[in-house]
Amino acid sequence: MLIVDVLDIMAVIVSVLLANYIRNGTVRFAGIMLAESTIYLYMILVYILVSFFRDKKKDFFKRGYWVELVDVIKGVTVFVAILIVTMFGIKTSADFSRLMFVYLYILLISFIYLFRIIFKVNVLRVKERSFYTKRLVVLTTMEQAPEILDSLHVEKTWEYKLKGLILLDAADDMIEQDYCGVQVMGNYHTMYDCLTQRVVDEIFIHVPYGEGIYLAKVVERYEDMGITVNLNVNIYNLDLTHRSKALRPFGEYYAIAFQKSVVSTKMRAVKRAVDIAGGIVGLLLTGVITIFLAPAILLESPGPLFFSQTRVGLNGRKFKFYKFRSMYRDAEERKKELEAQNEMNGLMFKMENDPRITKVGKFIRKTSLDEFPQFWNVLKGDMSLIGTRPPTVDEFEKYKAKYKRRLSIRPGITGLWQVSGRSDIKDFEEVLALDLEYIDNWSISLDIKILLLTVGGIFKGKGAK
Repeated sequence: MLIVDVLDIMAVIVSVLLANYIRNGTVRFAGIMLAESTIYLYMILVYILVSFFRDKKKDFFKRGYWVELVDVIKGVTVFVAILIVTMFGIKTSADFSRLMFVYLYILLISFIYLFRIIFKVNVLRVKERSFYTKRLVVLTTMEQAPEILDSLHVEKTWEYKLKGLILLDAADDMIEQDYCGVQVMGNYHTMYDCLTQRVVDEIFIHVPYGEGIYLAKVVERYEDMGITVNLNVNIYNLDLTHRSKALRPFGEYYAIAFQKSVVSTKMRAVKRAVDIAGGIVGLLLTGVITIFLAPAILLESPGPLFFSQTRVGLNGRKFKFYKFRSMYRDAEERKKELEAQNEMNGLMFKMENDPRITKVGKFIRKTSLDEFPQFWNVLKGDMSLIGTRPPTVDEFEKYKAKYKRRLSIRPGITGLWQVSGRSDIKDFEEVLALDLEYIDNWSISLDIKILLLTVGGIFKGKGAK
C-alpha cells in the first residue's frame, strides 16, 4: 500500500530530525562524514528494504490497535538494528551515539504508529460513510467461509464494504454473532428476510457445485430484491438465459454477475450530470422562493421553516430529506391518531383533508413548492431528479422482500407514479408496479418525458393533496 509506505517514510524523517534535535540541539548532522542528504536517502532506502521483506500490508485494515503496535515495534526493531550495524560498519556514526539511537527507536515507534492509526481510522470512516462504496454480503457455508473471506480482499478495495455473511448451514443461535470476524446475518431459513431492511448493494454466492436448480431460484429471488448477484464462475450451468449476465473479477475469483436491469456506466454518468445541473438550478430557484414563502409559513405556524425527516434511499441507505414545512409542528405526533383514516392500502399514508396541513401548506403542496428544498438532496447525491418515492423508516421496516427492488435506484423528487395520477392511486401495490416499470425501462428519454409531465402537472395544479 503506497500511502502507508509514504507515511512511514515521513515518520522516519520526522523521527530522525527530532531525535537529533533532542540529543544535539540541532537537526543537522554536521559531524557525519557523508553528506546530510545522503544520510536521509540511506535511511529511507534501508527502511524500504526492510518493508519489502516484511508483509506489513497484510490485513492492514483488519488489524486492531494492539496488533498494529506489535507490527510497528517489530519493523522498527529490525530497521534500527540494521542502521546500527551498517552505520558503524561504514563509520558514519559520529553523531549517532547510543542515546541518539534510543531516542530514534522510541520516536520511530511513536510516529509510525501514530501516522498509521490516523490514516487507518480516517480511511475506514470515509469508506463506511461513502455513498459510493458498495455494501456486500457473502452467501456460503461455514466450511468455505474462511477461504472465501481471505480470497475476496474486500478490505483492500474502496469499491466494497463487507456487511456480513449468510451461512446456509449456520444454527439459528449463530445469527447476529461473529464468524471469522464478520457478522452472520442469516442462514438457510432467513436468507432473504435478513436482507430486506438492511443496506445491501451486492451479494457474492459461493456454494458447493451441483446445486444448480436451487441456485437459479436464489439468483432470481435476490435480483427481485434489486440486489446484484455475483455467482462463482465454476457454477454457471443455470437456467437463467433471460437474465443479464457479465463476467467480472471478484477478489481472487471470477464471478458471473446477474442483474435484472442493467444501465451502462456512461448512462449513469449522464443521469448524474443532469442531476447535478438540475440541483444547482433548483437550489437557485429555492433561494428566490424562500424569500416569499418564509414569512407566510412562519407567520401562520411558528417553528422551523424546513421539515426534515430520515428517509430510506438507494438499497436501504438512510438520509435526511428536506421540504418546506407544510404542516403544524406536532404533525408527526398526531399521525398515529389519524392512522385509522388512512386512504392508502399498504405502506403509505394519505388522507384527503389532513387536519395537520396548514393553509399555506395546502397552497405549496398544490403547487409542489414544498418539494424545492429536495434539490439539496439531489446535489448531495442522496436523490435524483427522477426516481422512486423514498419511504420513511417506519414504512421501510415493514417492507417485504419484493418491495426492496424499488430502492435499487436513487429516489427522485418526481417519478412515474407521481405523473400517473398519484392522488388517485389508493394501493401501494400499484405504486410498486409503476416504480418497477420505471426501473426496468429507464432511459434518458423517459426521464425527459416524466420531467415535462411533472412541470405540466404543476402548472395545472395537480400537486399532492
